[in-house]
Amino acid sequence: MASGFFPEEVETDSTGRLFDAAGREVIAGRHEKMSKSKRNVVGLDAIVDTYGADTARLYLLSDSPPERDLEWTETGIEGIWRYVNRLWRTVSEPPVKLPPPGSPIPSHLPSEVGALRRTTHKTIAAVTDDLDKFRFNRRWREYGS
Repeated sequence: MASGFFPEEVETDSTGRLFDAAGREVIAGRHEKMSKSKRNVVGLDAIVDTYGADTARLYLLSDSPPERDLEWTETGIEGIWRYVNRLWRTVSEPPVKLPPPGSPIPSHLPSEVGALRRTTHKTIAAVTDDLDKFRFNRRWREYGS
């Protein structure tokens, strides 16, 4: 069995077995910190090509506090990708029809609009507080959505 390959040099068959370009079976190593010498790095270009630049940036900022080394996980980047898509849908497909920007606030808001407005302001306050305290790895549900 062959060993010592970068992730992009290995293919997976339908049974989950790993093979190099010559068709030799490859054994996956144990999970450990990324290191070029251990050949377990994932290139940023591959992440951006697969998940997009916004997901890559958010993963780099959110997965670990600044004082710790970043440990790459496939489930971590996929979770950030799902979060970015959920955030995009929240903004682009709001649950209630919103008035155009600059519209005056009506004296009476329907209950679902009032609830959305309160949640929006709570989220803005919580995100601002987290940014001020360098807490980038918070979960969306912690903001009350």
